[in-house]
Amino acid sequence: PIASGKETGPLMVSMAPNFLAYTVRKSPNPAKNTVEIMNFRDGKSLVLQPGGDSAFLGFALDPEGKRLVYAAMNLRASRSTNVVWHIGLADLERGETRLIVNSNSHNAADEGIPVPFAWSNQSKRIYLQGWLPFRGMIRETIWSMSPDGTNLTKIIAGPDSVGVPRLSPDGLRLGYLSAELDKLPPDYLPAPGLPPGNVLSVMDLADRSKAAWARA
Repeated sequence: PIASGKETGPLMVSMAPNFLAYTVRKSPNPAKNTVEIMNFRDGKSLVLQPGGDSAFLGFALDPEGKRLVYAAMNLRASRSTNVVWHIGLADLERGETRLIVNSNSHNAADEGIPVPFAWSNQSKRIYLQGWLPFRGMIRETIWSMSPDGTNLTKIIAGPDSVGVPRLSPDGLRLGYLSAELDKLPPDYLPAPGLPPGNVLSVMDLADRSKAAWARA
């Protein structure tokens, strides 16, 4: 075991060569949780804290394991009509963190909080999934952005994306679940939230062409 004696809770894991980043649960209060970045070479770890009343939602390591981008939400200040959040960039070598995007520049009530899940070594861009915090943390819509927080661009809209996005190891393609509503059973009764993903879709990130690879 690499995190013996630590309660990691629901895992949000991001890996880079020789590094592993994961959430450590410190308390029932999500604002007390931390992100731990472990170096496999020497076994040493760095701990990142969200600060104040914020809680980590997700994160991604850069391909070299030198930087970590994360999204955090202020639990005390957020309301259904005004979600307070930010995206930060941590320089793991210098031990410095700075904000690169915040809720003043993006409407999370309509499109969700952009939460990082991957960092491509090919496109040099960060990929993020929209989380809707006051709708049961529904996850839809996918964005990409530059590491400095600029050029935040929607590349897949919901319900075309209904979850489980994954970047290919070479950083060239993005796989995700999507929903073809007309293919659901005639007697299907939708539950609140997103429809079930019944198509595995893949996007070529170079030209943003999409193809269905498998159907349930």
